[in-house]
Amino acid sequence: MHELGLIEDWVKSVRASAAAVKDEGKVNKIYVKLGRDSEVKKEVLSFWFENFVKGTELEGVALDIVLKDGKDILLDSLEVE
Repeated sequence: MHELGLIEDWVKSVRASAAAVKDEGKVNKIYVKLGRDSEVKKEVLSFWFENFVKGTELEGVALDIVLKDGKDILLDSLEVE
């Protein structure tokens, strides 16, 4: 369930960033960098994201997860309309 905690934090950050950037702008894509040694699986992260945002303004937003070296998990950037 560690992944769910990450998703909750990211959703809060995404909402705040989108509002600050474009007066409640629509988020099209969320870019995440996932460390190969982080012990978090890409598929599990995607699953929890899709289920957590279901029925919200973020439903349907693409989650672009790129694997990288290391253990870090980083909410990298947003694509906002």
